[in-house]
Amino acid sequence: MRRHVTVTLAALSNAVLGLLAVAPLAVLMSLLAYAAHHPTSSPTNHTYATIAGRLPPVEIDGDEAGAAVVFLAVAAVLLGGAFVATNTWLLAHRPGDRRAGWVAAAMLALSPFACFVGYWWLGTVPR
Repeated sequence: MRRHVTVTLAALSNAVLGLLAVAPLAVLMSLLAYAAHHPTSSPTNHTYATIAGRLPPVEIDGDEAGAAVVFLAVAAVLLGGAFVATNTWLLAHRPGDRRAGWVAAAMLALSPFACFVGYWWLGTVPR
């Protein structure tokens, strides 16, 4: 019975952490698109960067790039720390191979972002 509770706790905690990580990962996608297409003497600082011909999920302008990096750093520390702490505790109470548990935890935590990317990719039209 205790093993079922631990597995359920692990699944729920990783799913919640994955849902919380969707927004920072979407900002990271947009920031990488911005970094790949530097603004060229535009007075408004708008980049109109694209990812494979599609607009990124969040428009990052030149004056917003610094705030986006700070947001990503804080989100990485908070969500990464919560992910490591939660899974370290949960996997310590679970018998078996720890590496398989970490891989399963990472896949479960990244699945909401994969769904978001699929929804974004199918919902946007290439330019």
